[in-house]
Amino acid sequence: MDFPTPPPVVAALREAVDRCDLGYRDWPDGSPLRMAFAKRMAERFGWAASGHRVREQTDLIQCLQLVLHLATSDGDAVAVQTPNYPPFLATLRTMNRRIVPVPMRTAVTAGAWTSPPWTPR
Repeated sequence: MDFPTPPPVVAALREAVDRCDLGYRDWPDGSPLRMAFAKRMAERFGWAASGHRVREQTDLIQCLQLVLHLATSDGDAVAVQTPNYPPFLATLRTMNRRIVPVPMRTAVTAGAWTSPPWTPR
């Protein structure tokens, strides 16, 4: 990681290890993260998401697959900035989604990427 682990995180992990609490939590009413997320979205963006409809995901690729499953169909095209994280591109291929590359290019400023203006086809 690029940054050291925050002390509160280290302390929470130590406490969990000391309790031998390394399994999955069982929250009958759902994870408390759901309501916290809904509250934050309302405060920051005025978006009234229902915490009861929020679902947390623990794996980015599985989340991408879920979104693709819900929002696209077999053979649909998906615009993707390239270059991109190889597992994203592999997921699109595995799910039989057509990749429509939106190529990035090196900007005048060294080390930066920029995207050309996009126009629908």
